[in-house]
Amino acid sequence: MSLTSLEKRIAKIARRGAWTCLILIVGLYAVVAAGLAVLKFWPAPEFHIEDALTANSQSPHRIRLLSKGEDSLRARLAMIRSAKKSLELEFFIYNVDEASRMLTSALIERAQAGVKVRVLVDFSAPVFQLQPIYARYLLQHGIEVRYYNTSANYRVVSLQHRSHRKLLIADGHAVITGGRNIGDEYFDLHPRFNFLDTDVQVVGPIVEKIQESFDLYWASDFSSEPPQIAVPLSSQEAEMVKKLYAEQGRDAELRAYFEPLPTAAKESPQESPHELPQEILVKLPNESPKTHTCEDLSFITDYPAQGENQRQVFKRLVEELAQAKEEVIGESPYFVIREGGHDALKQVVSRGVKLKVLTNSLGSTDAFYTVSALASRLDWIADSGIELWAYDGRSLSGVSSQRWTSSHRWGLHSKRAVIDRKHVLIGTYNVDPRSANLNSELMLICRNQPEFAAEVLADLELRLQQSQRVMGEGSWRLAPLIQDASAIQVLMSILSLPLVRMFDFLL
Repeated sequence: MSLTSLEKRIAKIARRGAWTCLILIVGLYAVVAAGLAVLKFWPAPEFHIEDALTANSQSPHRIRLLSKGEDSLRARLAMIRSAKKSLELEFFIYNVDEASRMLTSALIERAQAGVKVRVLVDFSAPVFQLQPIYARYLLQHGIEVRYYNTSANYRVVSLQHRSHRKLLIADGHAVITGGRNIGDEYFDLHPRFNFLDTDVQVVGPIVEKIQESFDLYWASDFSSEPPQIAVPLSSQEAEMVKKLYAEQGRDAELRAYFEPLPTAAKESPQESPHELPQEILVKLPNESPKTHTCEDLSFITDYPAQGENQRQVFKRLVEELAQAKEEVIGESPYFVIREGGHDALKQVVSRGVKLKVLTNSLGSTDAFYTVSALASRLDWIADSGIELWAYDGRSLSGVSSQRWTSSHRWGLHSKRAVIDRKHVLIGTYNVDPRSANLNSELMLICRNQPEFAAEVLADLELRLQQSQRVMGEGSWRLAPLIQDASAIQVLMSILSLPLVRMFDFLL
């Protein structure tokens, strides 16, 4: 065969391969898009306990902000130690690492003391780590585990629905919720990349409704037991689990730092049911914990079901923005805007409300493709009139703790907003199509609490001071979005542009 003939044959094979790839991509797009379009209009299931999904309370609640990773881990451990009857945990991610070993060890201790402990973890393949072998180990120690949506990978439409909710509930009385999953990177422990995140701790009667929403997800058709959950571990399996859950490395040092010996719980019949017991309100280092009283508190969550009709958090968020009178300052790790979101933002600004949003730059994100989606539509988004800022990816003095990490990269992961300097929204909702249309999310709204709002705004301002403005007054700049990004990150962002534009509804 001559060289020319070989070159022609290679070129023909290459063209055929390119066309095949294109057809597969377009075909996958058509299948997913059509499936999601059907789900959008799928009849909503009849929930006879709908009030468990949305709750409003004018009773006094104690609430405090947990903006530091170390503080959030310490508060979680203290709350677990305080539980006397029940503990419910629901997370999108539950890793097997240093942070999870500390928390899991505390859960096992409470389970063995007679506390009912249940853990619900999403089964999303890219991030799932709590394998059935670990679930069987936990069951042997008194902890029940279930998985949310174990759809097979070939079910490309139903697979897109995930539970992105994050909850730790103690005795139906206290809750910690917000952006943090269970993993080192959420608590300033990861060696390479950590998150700046936000949780809130709430004590009061609304927690009973939040617990009811957990029960609804726990009992939903999407929730299932791990396979062979009741089968005892073999000696080989027990050894494998022991290597991951047994104390190792710096575990003892971390436990001594984060988990001092708990004080004995005190029975106090005079204690107000809306006060934070001392064993829950653990004292944080170098400062007195700031607690506030919120007397107008709402809890909103999506249904444990597929389809846009089941998504309640996005609708409520749009309603809250529509009531803003002067200013909205928000933060989201991802900022992927489609038509509905663009219209909502534009309507807010058109009423004369100042709208400022903080998000990640390419140098600070864990998802480069979301920055690609944002960068490709800067001109269109600028038309909405919002002011957009991008975080620079460095550790934040006074907030990021580098006691246990040498990481130089820090990314935003908070999902929060302050409206008119007195209403605070904090939850699990990202400003992206996945949170709006596909995931189950939740949100807490504390209204008419300017002191709590001021604390959240002060924390936001620290991050804004270490950010650059991407757009404002109708103009935009690309440079702040790629600040401090490596050449590889920039290249990956550019290469992902075609797919990002085609599959933006999945981001």
